[in-house]
Amino acid sequence: MALAALVCLGAGVLAGAEAHAGPPTPKLLPVDPGEDFEALPEEGLDLPAPAPAPEEAKKPAPEKAAPPAVEKVTAPEKAAPPAVEKVTAPEKAAPPVVEEAPPAPASDRPARAIARPSLGPAAYARRRVLVVGLDGLRPDVLELVSTPNLDRLAAEGAVSWDARAASVTLSGPGWTTLLTGVEADKHGVYNNAIKPQSDGWPTLFARLREARPDARTASFVAWKPLYDVLLDPHEVDDRVYHSVDRVVVRAAVKELATEDPILTFIHLDGVDKAGHKHGFDPRLRAYKAAVEVIDAQLGELLAAIGKRPNLAREEWLVIVTTDHGGTGKRHGENLPTDRRIFFIAHGPTVVPGPIEGTPSLLDVAPTVFAHLGVTPKASWKLEGDVVAVAPDKAVPTSATAAVHPVAAPTP
Repeated sequence: MALAALVCLGAGVLAGAEAHAGPPTPKLLPVDPGEDFEALPEEGLDLPAPAPAPEEAKKPAPEKAAPPAVEKVTAPEKAAPPAVEKVTAPEKAAPPVVEEAPPAPASDRPARAIARPSLGPAAYARRRVLVVGLDGLRPDVLELVSTPNLDRLAAEGAVSWDARAASVTLSGPGWTTLLTGVEADKHGVYNNAIKPQSDGWPTLFARLREARPDARTASFVAWKPLYDVLLDPHEVDDRVYHSVDRVVVRAAVKELATEDPILTFIHLDGVDKAGHKHGFDPRLRAYKAAVEVIDAQLGELLAAIGKRPNLAREEWLVIVTTDHGGTGKRHGENLPTDRRIFFIAHGPTVVPGPIEGTPSLLDVAPTVFAHLGVTPKASWKLEGDVVAVAPDKAVPTSATAAVHPVAAPTP
């Protein structure tokens, strides 16, 4: 079936978010002790089934229980109603210790041509981007489990099942490369001790704030180093962290339903947790179950976009990818099972079908900028390419929702 994901969803809205007056109040959602890990089956190994005949379609996964209902999170009562709710979470346990991979050689990718927008400001004002990072999801597992949301995005959009992770296959270097558009030899992150990048290689949130100061941005993450270091409150309007994926999704759905973010980044960690606990192995029931859960959560995000009142006048690019694979119960080596990832893009400006060449995490930032009509400066020294999209494609306003409808999540 389809193997994992970057994507884009259709239509554009009138630009113009409110001017930014100072850094927004950070949001750390309270940790419920009963919710500190996604419910997964006991560890077990599924023996591989006999290979099907070449023409046989993928056998659907057995029917599974629906993901747990998401209860509404209610902030504790405050003495006076604040303009923005401010909640704090207890300290999260440190992420699993993974041996640091050796420093990667300096990137030898040639300088890339700068994509310059050719449409008028009104065309780009309709455009929105959702980037979803599914931590630690090996592409080969997607052939063995039921993932209707990832499958639909890949079938309707552009996809590579053989994309490449960053030069160091750990979460710190991987997400830093995705958010900055440069490799570890520039951003300097070789392990999970993430470094601030504001003064050296700013994130795409900082670049967008420079190019479009009024553009609203948002991030919802399940890994605290991203929240603490890379997602600066001066650059991201709505920042939320929680260690449980379903709580992160709940907060993101609310943002997509009630606000108008131009760029939203979502990070979910359940599959990576299952890999470190049970093994990054497509034959393991616990690992496969975590993939099915996270696909259903992706469906909730897509449904939230599909219900937006102005969707017919918006052009959404949805990109779904991962930071690394895994081998055994770890990752961080220069192994095919660690380096191979997927890249899916979906939306009305996407050129459907297989993505040419070998896309990588470096390509996310330039692709986002191209869709939004932002011309990168030569001084940014982005190392990736614009992939999967035709950014200057003019999409008729009346046709955007019909071209790539956002379906509700498949139960």
